Amino acid sequence: RYVPEFDGIVIGYTNVQFLQKNAEILFDSPYFSVKVGVIFNLFTPKKNLEIVGKVNKVSADHIGLLLYGVVNASIPSDKI
Repeated sequence: RYVPEFDGIVIGYTNVQFLQKNAEILFDSPYFSVKVGVIFNLFTPKKNLEIVGKVNKVSADHIGLLLYGVVNASIPSDKI
């Protein structure tokens, strides 16, 4: 899914680290909060970027593609 704060799609992550020793429980919430550090791999497509994908669906309306084995994309029939 597109994440506006990253201007892209997270396709993977590595190097997850806890940045604090203890978690915080907020008020009467059943959840806790802990700060972590992580390195994200992002797919950040730009307009007019040429991308190679594997076709996984062809219909009268569009062509479906899988990019990098992770991201789904489609080309509408009026753009073909």
